[in-house]
Amino acid sequence: MNSTGQSFTSKAPISFQQQYNQFAFQALMQVACPKCQNPAGITRHGSYLRQFYLTASERIKLTVTRARCHACNCTFVLLPAGVTPYKRYILETILKALRLARGKSIYAIENTLDICASTIRRWKMQFEKWHKVMYISHELSKIHSAEELGSMYALERPGRRFMQVISAWTPLFHRI
Repeated sequence: MNSTGQSFTSKAPISFQQQYNQFAFQALMQVACPKCQNPAGITRHGSYLRQFYLTASERIKLTVTRARCHACNCTFVLLPAGVTPYKRYILETILKALRLARGKSIYAIENTLDICASTIRRWKMQFEKWHKVMYISHELSKIHSAEELGSMYALERPGRRFMQVISAWTPLFHRI
């Protein structure tokens, strides 16, 4: 939920899983419940295997941590700022595609990044519909790190992640 400032995709000699484990350990002590905002009583509730795409052919598998709030019994997943809920691609890859889309055709991006053209089109549509105004008005385009951009977006729009699909029917949307 909250980023600890640690880069999720750095080229450090430790594995993605080790980076995630360090993030999750720190986040368990710092995160508040997304439902009731209780800062205490958050514990590890389990884990599950999740696959993330770097490109269409390059994937990593991580065991992600689930947490539980003892005040309201809400369960949630601890994800670094560089990961968008319900998306398989990491934020760095999505941003790369969106930035390339300003000057290249969808098919050129498809060949460059090894990502399906329909996926890139869907990301472009979601960005235009739900995120472009905040991206421009808060000058998020000046931020080059995906983790930093994700953290800044979450500060400006609590309860949402950059490129997370926003539906008018979700309760969080009505509190914005």
